[in-house]
Amino acid sequence: MNVFYYLVWIAIAIVALVVLSVFLTFAIKLAILLALLAFAFYWLKRALGWKSRTAHRKWR
Repeated sequence: MNVFYYLVWIAIAIVALVVLSVFLTFAIKLAILLALLAFAFYWLKRALGWKSRTAHRKWR
């Protein structure tokens, strides 16, 4: 009985680890994608703001 109980717990732990690893890889991919998007958006905004500021300064 005890051996069966431990086997069930080991199976549950393995399934949980597999699910967690899949979820973690997905979460890490999503986080990297979001970070890259935020970084690109920040640089684009900064570049556009810099261009508009220089244009505004030249216009004045």
